Amino acid sequence: MPLPPPHPDLQRAVDVANAAIRAYLRGIPGGTLSTAEERAGYETLVAEYNAAVGRLHGAREAEDEPEAAELVLTA
Repeated sequence: MPLPPPHPDLQRAVDVANAAIRAYLRGIPGGTLSTAEERAGYETLVAEYNAAVGRLHGAREAEDEPEAAELVLTA
C-alpha cells in the first residue's frame, strides 16, 4: 500500500532539519567531529531531525486509523 502524500509543513520541517545537518557537517574542518562541542552540536541537530520525522510519521499513522463508529446491537 503506497504511503499517503506527505503533510507539506511536516515534510518541510524534516527537509529543513536534514539540510541543517548537512550544512553543519560541511562546516566542520576535515569532516570529522573531533571536539565535544562539535559532537554536541551534531547530536542536537540529529535530535531535531528525529523529532521532525516522528511528527511526520505520527501524522501519517493518524490518517490510517479508522474513524470511530457507534456499535449498534440488533437482536
